[in-house]
Amino acid sequence: MPKRSRTPPDWQDLQNRIIGLGEDSLKKSHYPELRERLKELERFHSLLDLASDILLVIDVESGRIVDWNVAARSALGHAVPPTLEAIDGNDIRAALGTAGRKNLLTSLRHADGHRFPVEIAISIETDIGQRRAIVVGRDISERLETERRLRLAATVFDNSLDGVMVVSPGGDIVAVNPAFSRITGFAAAEAVGLSVSALRSPRQNEEFIRAMWNSVRKKGFWRGELWTAKKTGEPLPLWLAVSTVRDETGATTEYVCAFSDITRIKESESRLEYLTHHDPLTQFPNRLMLVSALEQALLRSRHADRLVALLFIDIDRFKTINDTLGHQAGDQLLQAVAARISLAVRDTGLVAHMSGDEFAVMLENLDTADEAAKAARRILLAFADPFDLDGFEAFVSLSVGVSLAPLHGQSAAALMRNCDSAVHQAKEEGGNRFRVYTRDLTKTAFKNLQIETSLRRSIENGDMELYYQPQFRLEDGSLCGAEALVRWRHPKRGIIPPDVFIPRAEETGLIVPLGRRLLLDACHRAKSWLDKGLAVVPVAVNVSGVQILGSPIAETVAEALSLSGLPSRLLKLEITESFAMRGTTESLDRLQALRALGVELAVDDFGTGYASLAYLRELPVSIIKIDREFVRNVPAHRGDCAIIEAIVAMAHGLGLLVVAEGVETEEQKAFLKRVGCDVMQGYLSGKPVTAAAFENDVLVPARAALAQG
Repeated sequence: MPKRSRTPPDWQDLQNRIIGLGEDSLKKSHYPELRERLKELERFHSLLDLASDILLVIDVESGRIVDWNVAARSALGHAVPPTLEAIDGNDIRAALGTAGRKNLLTSLRHADGHRFPVEIAISIETDIGQRRAIVVGRDISERLETERRLRLAATVFDNSLDGVMVVSPGGDIVAVNPAFSRITGFAAAEAVGLSVSALRSPRQNEEFIRAMWNSVRKKGFWRGELWTAKKTGEPLPLWLAVSTVRDETGATTEYVCAFSDITRIKESESRLEYLTHHDPLTQFPNRLMLVSALEQALLRSRHADRLVALLFIDIDRFKTINDTLGHQAGDQLLQAVAARISLAVRDTGLVAHMSGDEFAVMLENLDTADEAAKAARRILLAFADPFDLDGFEAFVSLSVGVSLAPLHGQSAAALMRNCDSAVHQAKEEGGNRFRVYTRDLTKTAFKNLQIETSLRRSIENGDMELYYQPQFRLEDGSLCGAEALVRWRHPKRGIIPPDVFIPRAEETGLIVPLGRRLLLDACHRAKSWLDKGLAVVPVAVNVSGVQILGSPIAETVAEALSLSGLPSRLLKLEITESFAMRGTTESLDRLQALRALGVELAVDDFGTGYASLAYLRELPVSIIKIDREFVRNVPAHRGDCAIIEAIVAMAHGLGLLVVAEGVETEEQKAFLKRVGCDVMQGYLSGKPVTAAAFENDVLVPARAALAQG
């Protein structure tokens, strides 16, 4: 019996040989050998089909695949052994011509055309003169993909901007990436082997850490903010994500911790928190922080049986300083005021900048209300000295309102509301004083609120009515104009004078819709008198500074003239002296826009404020009206006589017409005529009357007088 080769037999060849022998031959000497070979072949094929690797048997001479296993059929996608060309096995064919064992890294083609990488081992052996190649191959697609992903992961690990550390189940650091070192300051060699507890910050309590790791063990992950420490010991805020790595049995092998440094985010949050509770101009606490602190103080006071005081502080005439010197000086003043108030109360109270020119002080743990009054006095006394605003010396006074808990309320809202009433009372009394809240102030505030509500409704319902007061030339006594004066005909309270509701209208902004309605009414009425052929006189309408700066006043006036058809020469607009003397570019531009429409501008209440006749040269005004306070005491009061005489002389020098208001006696009239005043207005020549009465009692007789003349 010949020696067996390790080369497996050719199954098809062996079958052909058995069939060719015939039945008789099988009974002869070949049969035992063939049967043994068949058994060997069966065992070989069983082993081949059990193998997961690709197994091919190739005839070296012909290059034909003479045998293969199930894994090869599945991997190549052919039903019968294909040719090497069919599977693109050029690398295999080339290796058949060499002796010995060789390894290849190549690729093969599937029956559907796609290629896949394989790792191949080829062994050439000889059996009974035949050279056979045993090819063992393995599809390495998955392995190459795994390696690719590992390389990618390693690249990400090394180049990630986030810090990454791998921690053992026992809590020791196994590996770190470069970002870990950059963020924490620990070199990789220093970090590996350390316990993660070495990175813990005192700012993070033990209970939080335990809860975090319990969550990791229970859920497999944890995400959130965590305070740790750098190598220097400096606190380090992180956004941390911890994930559990498990093996095929489910046992934990590592924890992967990825984190980013959120120091800048924390700084931004801290800055935002600061800005939320502090005024950016003065850096003092704002209203929000005051309310929070006040509520906490009220809670403490209930247990301690002590008083809490709240002081509201308004700067008197701040708007005048702001408008005259500019907003930069105004901001500088607010900063200086805040500092001076803080110095006055020192460490005894919380100073807050509420808004604009409003400040507040909270005092707690007071035994008596007098302590709050003393604090208010200290604050007022602190403003006896002037402020230096870039070389300009400015004296500033304050109005202070005081309310106390629990005497005047037990909530922050109640104390603030009552403080507001008290500070308004101080301002109405002239400022530079403090007032402690009383219940009467609530009644006054409620009354003002009622006025505001009724005023809003009355504007909508048309309850406002214009009265007209004539103006006469002092030289010849002829009618030369009329001033339209608003009266509020309240459905329940009757006629309400303007000094009651105009200030409220200006404070609330209702002066804008009210002023527009009155301007339209005055223009339509004047046009109707013109159409009737009555005496033609210009009508003067008062315009508030709030209207001029808070609304498109030039457009409103142009609209009134257009809708009514009234010539612009028959409309005069009276502005207050305080507004005319603002000196700001915006106010001057708006006055010039009004003058460009062809209407005349008059300065009302002249002499009561800070008027400068020299500055009047810059204004587009043609008339000044001397305030009634100067007219009232002439000719008996020499000082007022001198003032009026000087105003008339200087105004005429500037080419301005002078009107005297409040003329009630013949002596006053005679004096004004003697010093050269141009026009008089007052009860002596006529009280304000309704439009109908003015038409019948003033305009009709004036037309008749003109006709006779």
